[in-house]
Parts: sequence; structure tokens; C-alpha cells
Amino acid sequence: MCTKNLTEIVDHIVPSGIAVLQAQASGHYKLDKYAGFFFRSNLQGLCRSCHAIKSLADIQTLGTRLSYVGTDRRNTTVVCGPPASGKSTYVQQHLEDGDVYWDYDEVMAELSGLPMHQEDATKRTAVLLRRDRFIQETAEHQGRVYFIITRSTTKLARLLVSAGASLVEMDTTAGTRVVRLSQRDTMENGSEWPDVVAKQETQLRRFTF
Repeated sequence: MCTKNLTEIVDHIVPSGIAVLQAQASGHYKLDKYAGFFFRSNLQGLCRSCHAIKSLADIQTLGTRLSYVGTDRRNTTVVCGPPASGKSTYVQQHLEDGDVYWDYDEVMAELSGLPMHQEDATKRTAVLLRRDRFIQETAEHQGRVYFIITRSTTKLARLLVSAGASLVEMDTTAGTRVVRLSQRDTMENGSEWPDVVAKQETQLRRFTF
């Protein structure tokens, strides 16, 4: 219980994803896939500031619960590629009634109020927590589930593919991406788009986690 300010948020003492899995593993809640989420003994009141601090500590200690993507993700397509490679366009062209998708940039823009493809570091934890909830809620989704991800080597992409998800990697040249980025956004820090794209290519080759 927060002792600094008035309670603003009901928090899971044990992160909700883990609490649900523990309840399911107990064998006592076979007909309730959300058992464990509403256990009163696992809830506490926190102010927004303390909740943000605890959520960040949970992620740093436990990770972002990405090991819990489910055992069967054949309903899922992972679309990977660097910025301006056409990932979002691909998903929009393939969406059918009942399909859903996850796009980090869209959620960041929604939560931060910033334009697309800009990031507020203080909102990152909230975005990742929403992503984790989306992963859980779509494990048994009847329609198609799309994840828009920059690198196919990220932990999330690897786990989804290992659980049966399809993988689509966008093959777009750096030159095409420079043109698209120049048309889409305006640089405010004086950088040139060819330099930015070259830096992104280096980062994509370097990071494999």
C-alpha cells in the first residue's frame, strides 16, 4: 500500500501475467483462463508514481514476461523490418475482419501524445506492459494476430516463431527507405536521412537479442 499519496491505481503485487499462470498451474481453475488476475490477496493500492517505479522494477527483475506467449501461436504473423520498410502497409493490406495487430509506434504515440515514430522514454514501461497484455489476450484469438517488430532476432519474435507463428521479413533497400522517411517525417535535429538509415542498418546487424 502506498503511504505517500492517495491510491490511484490497483496494482498486482505479483505481476498479473505470473499470477494467472500460477493459478492455472495449480489445477484448481481449469475453466477460468483469467483465474489469478482478480485475487484480492494479490492486489494493493498505489499512486501513479509508485506504480510506475514498481512496474519498472518488475520488468528489470522478471523481464517483460515474454516467455508467456503461449504454446500455440499458429494464429500469429510476425512482420519484421527496419523503419520505413513497409511493415505497417503489409499488415493493413492483409487485415481481414476479426484480425488484430500490435504496433509499438502506434501505442507509444497514443500514450505519449507525440507524433508517430517519436519516443517518450517515460512511457516505455507502460507500452511494454500493454504489449504483454495484448500477447496474453490474443493467445487463443480466432482471427489473425499480427506483430509489427523491427528485428526478427528479438526475444519476442523468436518466442512467437518457436510457438508456431509465421515470419515475414520485409526486403526493402536502404535507398527506398531514405525516400520514404524523407517524405514522411521532418528531421528536427539537423541529421540527414541517409546518415540515419546507415546508423539503423548498423544497429540492426549489431543487436540480436
